[in-house]
Amino acid sequence: MNFEFIGGVIAGWSIQRRTIHRPELLLGLGLVIFAAFAVAEDSRLLWSNEDHLWYPGPSWNILILRSMGYGLAGVLIILGLSALEVQRRIRAPAPLIMLGDASYLLYLIHVPALLILGASERYLHLLRFVPAWLLAGFYVFLILGGAIVLNRVLEQPLLRFVQPRPTIAAVSALT
Repeated sequence: MNFEFIGGVIAGWSIQRRTIHRPELLLGLGLVIFAAFAVAEDSRLLWSNEDHLWYPGPSWNILILRSMGYGLAGVLIILGLSALEVQRRIRAPAPLIMLGDASYLLYLIHVPALLILGASERYLHLLRFVPAWLLAGFYVFLILGGAIVLNRVLEQPLLRFVQPRPTIAAVSALT
């Protein structure tokens, strides 16, 4: 939903423009909110296909409430972790940095890849031979690996190609 996008923009702006004091509190609060919504959802309090005595509105309002709860939790978690990283109090592991570099390509290819992989499963009847959990894990591995490979061989070289190069005047001004 748009709420998560707007929350992400605000979090990014805050990290770039402000010093976040006590980011561990934001992280902890985000984790608590996430856990509370997960427990509520597991207890069927946040299901959208049934009436709720505790919430008298239409069932789609439950979807909005669930989205806002998880969205707020996600924004607080990302804001807290990002501020801790900017303050050099934690360091992201190299595999997560690599996955972050490939995240835009992952965003672009995940739906077409899932459609192709799903069609191949139906055509080859793979679920007759492989458990669903194993096939799903393999698909996740393929899509993540594909995004990382495409990032390395396509996106990064293209980004280097379109980066502005220093002009002769700028280079001579530096010397």
